[in-house]
Parts: sequence; C-alpha cells; structure tokens
Amino acid sequence: HRVLPRTCFVLVHRNPVENALSILKMCRQYSGDERAWTGVKPLQYPEYATTSPVTQAVAQAWLVEMAYRRALTRIGNDRTLVLSYESICEDTEAALGQIGALMTNAGGRMVRVAHDLPKLQTRQIKESEERRAVELAFHHIRQRHS
Repeated sequence: HRVLPRTCFVLVHRNPVENALSILKMCRQYSGDERAWTGVKPLQYPEYATTSPVTQAVAQAWLVEMAYRRALTRIGNDRTLVLSYESICEDTEAALGQIGALMTNAGGRMVRVAHDLPKLQTRQIKESEERRAVELAFHHIRQRHS
C-alpha cells in the first residue's frame, strides 16, 4: 500500500471451521499428505509445524485471516473490502460490482471479460468426527490467540 497507494484489497471471509475442513481436503487431494502445508503459512507457523493436521489447518485458517484483518486496519476503508465467501457464491455479480465500485472510488477501473460466470455453491461438511475435532481445535486456537 505504501508503494502503490491506489491498490485495493479484498478479504474473503469464510467460516474458519469450514475453511479448515477445506484446507484438510486440499492437502489430501493435492499433495496426498494431510501433514503437508498448502497455501499461506501464519506467522505462528513454527508453533504449529509439528502439530496434528487438524490443528495445522485450523491455525492456518484462523491466524492467516486475523493477520490480514490486522493489516487492513492500517489501510483506509476506501481501499479495503471484506466479502463473505457465502455472499460471493450466492451472488457473484453483486460481489464483482462491489469490487468494481471499490476500484472506481480509488481511481481505477475493473475490466470485465464477457463470459458466463460459473454457478458457485457453498458446501458444508456434515457432522463428523473430523468436524468435531476441527471445532475443538478452533476453540483452543482462538482462545490462545485472542
């Protein structure tokens, strides 16, 4: 932001439990190893590097978003936007409209390519032992880092 002051930042918030479950699924699918970190590591990574895959995924989901949120507080509201994952899936056009308005207000513009957008759907993982483990890990990590 200091180097490119007209830059706009969009944070997509997703329920941290759903996000952690998705991270676990991604690790299994792409690396074949749920212990392999995939994506952005939180600053507290060393603290969680040798913990269970569930704890790692929750730490990644929660702590990375919290770091981004703290960073956004240092940037003016005229350059930031927080959208929920669910709202993007429900109405992608409206979300793109909000992003376009943010960019226009910052003196830029969004160029859209004419094509149909795919229908996005939110998925919630049903009650399971893994979901309960993620919820418990989230509770502990949130308490520890709040």
